[in-house]
Amino acid sequence: MEVKGVERRFFGSGLAADAVRSCLVEARVVRIATAYFEPGGWALIADLLENKEVRLLIGRESGAADKVEELLREFFADIQSGLLPENVQILIKILSALRQGRLALKMSSGRITGTLDARYLYHHAKLYIADDSRALVTSANFTRSGLQFSREAGYLVTTPADVEYFVSAFDAFFGSAEILTEILIEALEQLLELRSAAEVYARALLEIYGMPDGELPSGLPAPAAYQKPIISRVMRSLSDHRGAFLIASTGLGKTVIAAHVVSLLRNRNEVQAVIVISPAGLRDMWSQSMRAARVSSREFSYTILSFDDWKKYRQAMLLEDELKRDLSNVLLILDESHHMRNDEDSEREVSLRHRRVGQAVANGCRVLLLTATPYSWGVQDINNQLALLPMTIRKGMFFESEGNWQINHPSEISELAPCTVLTAPTVVRHFSQIDATGKRYVTFDNDKRRYFPDKIHLRTILFANALNAILKELITSGLLRRKARSDYDSGLFADAKITGKRDYLYEARLLHQLCSSHAMARMTLQKIAKEGGYEKLRFENQEALTTLAEGLLRKLTKLDEEKATRLFDLIAEHAGEKIVIFCIYQETATTLTEAIAKRFKTIQARCTVATRDEELEMMLDYFAPVANGRISPEEGENDFSERILENRIDILIASEAISEGYNLQDARILINYDLPWSVLQLAQRMGRLMRPWHEPRELIIYNFVADTMFDKELKHGDTWRQRLDQRSLEHQSFASLPVMIPKGDEAVNLYALSEALRDFDATDLNLDEALEFIDRATQVETSTVLDDLARMDSDYAAKVRRLRSGFRSRVVRQKDEVALFLLIARRSSVFAAVFNNDSTLLTAPSEISRPLEILREHKDLPVHTEEFDPVMLDQFAEKCLKSWLTEFAEERQNVSIVCALHFT
Repeated sequence: MEVKGVERRFFGSGLAADAVRSCLVEARVVRIATAYFEPGGWALIADLLENKEVRLLIGRESGAADKVEELLREFFADIQSGLLPENVQILIKILSALRQGRLALKMSSGRITGTLDARYLYHHAKLYIADDSRALVTSANFTRSGLQFSREAGYLVTTPADVEYFVSAFDAFFGSAEILTEILIEALEQLLELRSAAEVYARALLEIYGMPDGELPSGLPAPAAYQKPIISRVMRSLSDHRGAFLIASTGLGKTVIAAHVVSLLRNRNEVQAVIVISPAGLRDMWSQSMRAARVSSREFSYTILSFDDWKKYRQAMLLEDELKRDLSNVLLILDESHHMRNDEDSEREVSLRHRRVGQAVANGCRVLLLTATPYSWGVQDINNQLALLPMTIRKGMFFESEGNWQINHPSEISELAPCTVLTAPTVVRHFSQIDATGKRYVTFDNDKRRYFPDKIHLRTILFANALNAILKELITSGLLRRKARSDYDSGLFADAKITGKRDYLYEARLLHQLCSSHAMARMTLQKIAKEGGYEKLRFENQEALTTLAEGLLRKLTKLDEEKATRLFDLIAEHAGEKIVIFCIYQETATTLTEAIAKRFKTIQARCTVATRDEELEMMLDYFAPVANGRISPEEGENDFSERILENRIDILIASEAISEGYNLQDARILINYDLPWSVLQLAQRMGRLMRPWHEPRELIIYNFVADTMFDKELKHGDTWRQRLDQRSLEHQSFASLPVMIPKGDEAVNLYALSEALRDFDATDLNLDEALEFIDRATQVETSTVLDDLARMDSDYAAKVRRLRSGFRSRVVRQKDEVALFLLIARRSSVFAAVFNNDSTLLTAPSEISRPLEILREHKDLPVHTEEFDPVMLDQFAEKCLKSWLTEFAEERQNVSIVCALHFT
């Protein structure tokens, strides 16, 4: 029977659908041979197929890889495009037909006798056969495009012999083809049925922070597993906020992470050049890293960032010129950004360092901050660094304004949008593996195993300081009073007989200096004895003080130095091993170096004080060639080996400047000859050796503590003790070490640190305890989402990744304003968005952190199945998506919904 108005032959756009309907309208059994099948094709003739038996054969090239998965991707891509308004209804109808046996789906890629070859079908002819009475031979696939939009051709075959041939050949192919019915049923059920909120959350983490291996840049070492999500998150922050703050424990590879970020941003044409500000000794390392990332870079030191004397410092002029340019495609990296924690601002001006960074941001520069210890004294240190990032938009009741990122407590930084925090315990607990001997390691580039130290032995060397009497005489003399600049400065209620102002901070530093070494004490007394010995400090009664200091200098020459003797004993005890000795004062470091060389003829000791950048770099290479990549333990000797034998360094006497950013882990012994001012500095020093090593080992850390710290006559007042007790209650660290003391109270921190070290005179910390010690010193924890990602079981992650895009969940809302979470794919990026009941976007279109926080709050809630209407959910999701598209000025066909969580 012919359908009136339809030609037996057709050629053109939009004609295929009517031709197919004409052919199949009265059929009971429908046979379709096509290369492509999409829900949109079924939708066009769904009413016609409602009560028919449909046998659908999809032809694919013989040997095509992953044919079934390819077909399913094509099938569901049609839904994701958004061009099918009734997508959920159509999927429900297809699923119903499959379950009831009205639709049988098979795939063929083989050849049988005859001319009807599936490969031929794939390239050319498609068939729509009605019973055994008619067949439509056409170029139109069973898709919306093929049936409705594309220019297609076809002709209707009604000759019985020809129709019988097509039916026979189709049935032969169909009989031997691979059955896909159950596979499609499973895929549709997975998509249409509600999943758990935890799966939505897990998929969001994997999509947003997972970095595909295909993106890895060449020229750089492959990142470790724990570094990949960090790279992804930092990149995201730089794209969304034009700024990022990475806080990562020492030894976790901040430089490697930054180099990968730079390389990937360059590949995406978001960054074309880099300016690096770092400690002077790290500039060459950064230059090498940026070359490996294949990006143009300029490296400057923090010293240069502070200079404005162009005639004296040419580098300052070069930096100024760089920062004045158009920096829209430039990334500014501030390594060890805690150097910027004190902006030294006043009501009238901001420090030159901060002003220069602000100028760069104003000129369009992105900013990346890197540090392991973000603060020393308080949360303002962190906020001073956050102020370096491009400002954020703050929404008010009536208008929006720009403002700096800010926090009220250090613990908040890990959840701040542009910030990423990674701590060593997270890496050890979630990313390390255990070898046959029970030792924990992390795998790095080319499957290299790197072990964390098994145990850290803390040893306190309590020594008798022969200078205590000199110190007491100075402090009790009353001659250290600073010359008052005004009557008010001398004190409103000062005793009329006592002039000048007592400087507790200076007395604390004096105590620290006289605990360092006799050489440092000698230099200090010489300064005290001389008018103008200090650049800014003047004493009220210099004449009397000079007389006292000169007498004390004579006494000094007759005193023994037990501290140095105890050090020499340790060096002898550990003969043949590399040792790092930290000194705070240059005079102590240089004198100690000379003394060691004189006493130990076969030991090579070098001091990092007053060395040029090139000399320091070579010195570190000779002391720690493995840690600095000059020798590979896996590859054996190289050309550098002979030079190391000739120039080896056994003991490195290091200044405080070397306590951050440097690799010194060729040594396993660290000696804190000068006690640092705070636990943060202690943690920084420990971090030089706490880095992963090529074999298991244990570390030994010696802390020299003077009995001066426990002399009752040398305490500086009950006020310190009261403040110490208050701060210890507020901010506890390992062994009750205070980590946040008001600026100016360094003596309190030093006293408390020495007291705590004395209390656990000989302590052995296992790896977890040592890492906890370092991390609690900073009071920050790994960013929540990264911790969740790290905890995710690999099998569970693989299962969640396999879920078809478009799946959804539904829970009872915990917050009234939230109605829907969407994870949206747009080209190569993924975005998280939350909406209210009016389909209004609740966060900025590019905001990631807040939507993930909301999702995380609901991830453990049970699925809510009551009054579940998938059609309504789908319609609401599309309505919300339109709001998001309006913000982005994007077309619907360019985005897809990866997953959704509906709140009821």
